[in-house]
Amino acid sequence: MGFRNREAAEFGRTFSSAHDMICHEFMGIIEAVGPQVKDRKMGDRVVLCFNIGCPSCVFCTKRKLYSICDNTNNSKAMEKLYGDRSLGLFGYSHMTGGWDGRQAQYARVPFADVNTLEVPDSLSDLKVLFLSDIMPTGWHGAEMGQVSEGQIVAIWVSGAIMRKVL
Repeated sequence: MGFRNREAAEFGRTFSSAHDMICHEFMGIIEAVGPQVKDRKMGDRVVLCFNIGCPSCVFCTKRKLYSICDNTNNSKAMEKLYGDRSLGLFGYSHMTGGWDGRQAQYARVPFADVNTLEVPDSLSDLKVLFLSDIMPTGWHGAEMGQVSEGQIVAIWVSGAIMRKVL
């Protein structure tokens, strides 16, 4: 079931629809690669983050700031509402590029050389899945808070991220 945001009505497009796939944390085995993919091959086991980077914008190539990619979200609605666009995100809405999430048997991954991390078969799925969102979020919070070993800190966050930070 889709929903329509009031502000979106003037753009003539819903932010999500009944056929959109949700979920932004995922991993899998590469089943096929396109001609532009150079660093991945069929059979590679990979984990992916929810944000989508590219191989060409200044943020991704020069600064390694994939979370502010200029090329992975073409949402005119977001640009009109907010004056700019965010990066593309898997499994959110058409406001963030309309990229399907991963609650599907197969998934298309744009810029696979940038957006996949190969993981060894010796690690279980449960150990590597959290590399896609939860572990980096907790790590980033600790880095931003300049938390070091032996410190006592208070954490205001809930859910899986909190459990992984602790």
